[in-house]
Amino acid sequence: APRTLSRAVQQATGRTAKAYIVERIVLEAKRLLAHDRLTAARCADVLGFPDASNFSVFFRKATGMRPGAWQATVAAE
Repeated sequence: APRTLSRAVQQATGRTAKAYIVERIVLEAKRLLAHDRLTAARCADVLGFPDASNFSVFFRKATGMRPGAWQATVAAE
């Protein structure tokens, strides 16, 4: 049940289930962008977003940067 899952995640991680899921999706997106060098559109597809625009909004809200800009800063390091 959703409530049971939420309680279990809260106890195990100290975060809400939604926050935990968002964190994991962002981590995977960063991995795809940095190591696999995927485009934002391909990343959106792999992660199950309906389109690249939705993914970009999600990524920017979570990280403060657009996927391409984040990818460029990682590549420059």
